[in-house]
Amino acid sequence: MLRTLLEKWSRGVVLKKNLPAEFGSRPIFVSPEGGGLRYWKPSLETIDPMLTQAVRQFVQPGDTVWDIGGNLGFFAFPAAAKVGSNGQVIVFEPDLFLAHILRKTADANPDLNVNILALAASDRQGIARFNIAERARSTNFLADAGGSTQTGGVRRTILVPTVPLDSLISQIPSPNFVKIDVEGAENLVFEGMKRVLREARPTILCEVFNANWEAVSTNLLAHGYRIFDASRLPEMAEAKAPIENLLAIPV
Repeated sequence: MLRTLLEKWSRGVVLKKNLPAEFGSRPIFVSPEGGGLRYWKPSLETIDPMLTQAVRQFVQPGDTVWDIGGNLGFFAFPAAAKVGSNGQVIVFEPDLFLAHILRKTADANPDLNVNILALAASDRQGIARFNIAERARSTNFLADAGGSTQTGGVRRTILVPTVPLDSLISQIPSPNFVKIDVEGAENLVFEGMKRVLREARPTILCEVFNANWEAVSTNLLAHGYRIFDASRLPEMAEAKAPIENLLAIPV
């Protein structure tokens, strides 16, 4: 009951924090509504060590990074700091509340090359129903994808534009690294990015729901990728069974 009250009280709250020191202690705006009550903590150093380790280990200066499901940018902005002025980060975030906070952080770091697209990646271009979670917006999900058990219910359903990533490859720079966190819509994203896998050959970090593991892993293996357990980084342990977070590296 207390947690529910705190979550509702936190709605609309935006807090100014700082990225870890290795990424320049740059300002970043967050919201407990976007990522849960953990964002009330004074430090972001331990919020998501897997994401920061992936940036540390695989994102290089000058890279182009696509962040599919950007949430509050705790991957996007460390990645932008790492790629520097010769690289760029393109963030896909269909929730306009979260996109506004991402834009606020981007404006506070004008030397970083971050572009925000209020789109949902999917297997086709069109309009889709998108559910805003009752609890943290990090668990928002496309209605056709089912979502997780952590939403606490659906607050409201909105319509969002969807786009296959393959349709963008000739319009924006191809990625060297792609991070995907789409709450059960992984199959739709991968069905819409076969050309990206075939031609751009990016390294991929992806959260995978157990029900989608077989389809996602089969798709990646068919495109010549090796799959590792991202939760064990910096160790490179190949995935032998379904895992929650995968790192896929092209052979």
